This record gives sequence, C-alpha cells and structure tokens, in this order.
Amino acid sequence: MINDIKTFITNIKTDYNKNNIESFFKFLNSFPLYNILKKNKMFLAGGAITSKLSRMTINDYDLYFTNEKYIKTLFNDINKFNEHVNDINYKYNKKLKTVNLSYKTDNALTYEYGDMILQFIINKNFINEPNKILNNFDFSINQIGYYFYNNNIYYNNITLNDIEERIIHYNINSINPINSIFRIQKYETKLFNISNIEIFKILLSINNCEFKTYSDVITQLKGSSTEYLNDLTKLLNINKTYDFNNLVNDIEINKNKLNVINKLNNKPLL
Repeated sequence: MINDIKTFITNIKTDYNKNNIESFFKFLNSFPLYNILKKNKMFLAGGAITSKLSRMTINDYDLYFTNEKYIKTLFNDINKFNEHVNDINYKYNKKLKTVNLSYKTDNALTYEYGDMILQFIINKNFINEPNKILNNFDFSINQIGYYFYNNNIYYNNITLNDIEERIIHYNINSINPINSIFRIQKYETKLFNISNIEIFKILLSINNCEFKTYSDVITQLKGSSTEYLNDLTKLLNINKTYDFNNLVNDIEINKNKLNVINKLNNKPLL
C-alpha cells in the first residue's frame, strides 16, 4: 500500500499512535538532513517507524538507497553539509552538530548525528524501489517505510494491524531467513508474539536455501547484531565449499578457539 502521510494517519486505530506518528513525520520534515535525503531519494524503513508505532524507543534509523548511483552523491552531500556546519561554527562560535562516520561494514555505514544513529544500508540486495525493498524484509511489522522523495508511506496491508496486535507474520520472500531466527528473540523481548506456524515457515525457507560456499551462509547473517556470531564467522574460510557436516565441525573448532580467548579476557564462554 502507498499513502500520503495524512491518509496513512487516518488508517491508524488509536489516537495516541496517530498523534505519535504525526509528530514523528513533522520531526523528519524539519530534520537538518531532510533535503539531502530527499534529493538522494532515500527510503527510511523498518525498525524506527515500527518502534514509533509500538511506543518503543528508536535505537537507530535504517536508510535505504533506491538506486546505486546515490551512494556516492549522498556521502558527497553529507561532506558538504559538514563543511558548511564547521564553517558556521568557526565564524560565529557556534556548536552545531555534524554527521560523523562511527562504524563501517559491508552491510551498512553507521553515522552519528548528535544522539541519533543513522545506518545507511549499502547491501546491494536492498538497493531497489521502496516496494521491492520492503518485499525483502522478513517480518510484517517491519514492512513499512517513508520515502523522502515523494513524502509517501509504503507498507504491507497487514503491517498496521500486526503492530497494533503485537503479532509477527513471516514474509516468505525474505532473503535472509537464518537471520530471522535470531530476530525472533529480539522482538519477543519487545513483547511481540510469533506463532509456531510462522516459525515453521522460517524453517522451511532456510531448508530451501542453496549454499555453495561458507560465504553464502555468512551472508544470511548480515544485519545481525549478535556479537558472538560476528566473531565466530570471521574465523571461517568464506571460500570453502559448503558441506553441512564440515561447517558444523568448523563452527565447533572456532567456538573452542574463541572460548580460550574469552577466558583470557574474562568474557562469558560461548
């Protein structure tokens, strides 16, 4: 579904959430980087809007590219923005905020703007038109986004109801079903519920994956914030031909290596 902001708000059930999301979009439209995000046709999707609609704290803002050509122009525009801000701070003794790179992976570039965390997703599997980006998402509650370019909201027709009812439906078109298993834990701590049928759908999707190398398996974990898995997978030979038994054996060997390191550093064992 595609709605302008006004129409979208009328589809929200509770007055509290209507007011909450209306103030959120007013904030976005007054955001200092708004014109840059609009010019480069960025798409804000997933967790931030879900959090706002479910009365949770926003941890970060996931921003998606709708065309690969905007990767270069967006970061050039951010550099120009910072130069302009620094110039004003220097000339007028101000303390205006700049946008600063804090972390980089092959999945996303993370920037900080004051206390806001902006994650620019550079994973090529998620560079597409807004509807197609959402169609790659795993959970119904995250299939919602705001397109700066046309000021419209894009969402699955069950998303609003699922957020209101705090239930999760799995999207079988999701491209990272293994990652979804770990994300269940994340949303259960936020009091969302997922049925056994939906979990079964995730397991069937995993069974349907075709792995040729270890790299194909590791790609499934992109976006996961599980530090344990990140450390573990870094020790795997990504070019090694996939074999289930060999992979399980290599995971056990690397787990033991990490446990030795963790013990020396007084960290919890895996």
